[in-house]
Amino acid sequence: KTLQEYDGEAGPFDLVLSHSSINHLDESACASLNGFEWAQSIYLDLFKKISGLMCPDGFLIISDCGRANYWNSLGLVNPFAPHIEWEKHQEFGLWLSLLDKVGFKRVASEWHSFYPLRFFGKLMSNSFFSRWMTSQFIITVQKR
Repeated sequence: KTLQEYDGEAGPFDLVLSHSSINHLDESACASLNGFEWAQSIYLDLFKKISGLMCPDGFLIISDCGRANYWNSLGLVNPFAPHIEWEKHQEFGLWLSLLDKVGFKRVASEWHSFYPLRFFGKLMSNSFFSRWMTSQFIITVQKR
C-alpha cells in the first residue's frame, strides 16, 4: 500500500523511517514544493497523516538526498549517484519547515558522509563534501 492508502491498522508507531523515499510519496508535488501552495498542501497532509499514525513523542527519521548537487549544477552526471533525478528532491531546510508546521520538532539533522569515505568522519559530513558525493542528509524530528 502507499502511505495514502494505508489506514494505520498496525499502529501507533514509536518510530517512522523514510529511507530515500520522502520525495516518492508524491513526486510531482515534491518537485514543485518551492513556491507552490498546492504542492506544500499535499505534503502537509502527508505529514499530518504520518503524525496521526505515531505515538505521542514518537520519532520520524528522514534520510534522502537534497536537490543541490555540484555535478548536476555543472550539467554532468554524478558518478556516485548517476540515477538520481535531482529535480524530484528538496533540501532538508524545506522539509524541516514543513514538518514544523504540522507539529514536529527538530531533534537532529546532519549531512551523511559518503560510505567509502566514512573513516574521515566529520571532515566529510558537511554540505560541501556531501554535494560532491550524494547530497544525502538525515533528519530526526519528534512529534510534539
